[in-house]
Amino acid sequence: MPVSMAAGMAPVAPLPRRSNAPWIVAGIAVAVALLLVAIGVLATLRPAATTTVAVPTPVAAPTVTVGVPVASETSSGSSSPSYDSGSAAAATLQGYVEADRSTVNGLVGTWVPQLSAKHDGTVADGITYDDDAILSHFSSLAARYPSAALLWSGDWPVFQGDDYWVVVYPQSFATADAANAWCDAQGFAADDCLAKKLSHTGGPSGTTVPRS
Repeated sequence: MPVSMAAGMAPVAPLPRRSNAPWIVAGIAVAVALLLVAIGVLATLRPAATTTVAVPTPVAAPTVTVGVPVASETSSGSSSPSYDSGSAAAATLQGYVEADRSTVNGLVGTWVPQLSAKHDGTVADGITYDDDAILSHFSSLAARYPSAALLWSGDWPVFQGDDYWVVVYPQSFATADAANAWCDAQGFAADDCLAKKLSHTGGPSGTTVPRS
C-alpha cells in the first residue's frame, strides 16, 4: 500500500530544467573570435600592393653655340659680306649691333640722324679706319649720346654699301628736314650728320638727304 503524504504537507515541486542558451552564445562568440583572428592573420600574410612610379626619361638640353656670324641675310634674302674679320673689335661691334637691333627696328619708316657710316679702309679726317678705329669712334659718339645705336648696313637694303658700321641717333622725325635740323642744332659738320630713312624694303634711292 503506498505511503500517503503526511497530512498538511505540500507536494515537492520538480527542479527547473537548465537552459543550453548560454553555451550556444559562448560558442558563437568563440567562433566569431576565431574568424576575426583568421582574417587578421590572412591580412598580415598578404603581400602589400606594389605601387610603380614612372620615372620620366631625362631630356638632353640642346647645345647652343654662340659666336659671331660670318654673314647675314638681308631682307631680300641675299647674303651680305662678312663682318667677322676675326678681330676682337669686330666681335664687339657685332655685339652692339645685336643689342641695338630691336631699337633700330623701332625706327623703321621714319627719318633719323645718321652720325657715322664707316667700314674697314674708310678714310676720313686724316684717319684710315679699321675695326679698332671704328669701335673707338662709335665709343666716342656713344659717350656723347648714350642712346646712339649701331647697325650693320648689310642688314638694310637702303644703304649703298653693305659692309658699313652705321651709327644713328634713335629719334624718329617725320621729315628729312627735321632730322637735319637736329644735326644743325648739335653742331655737326655737314659730312658728319645727315637724314636717313630706315626701311627693310626698297633701296637707297630717296632714303638719304645730305645737309648742305
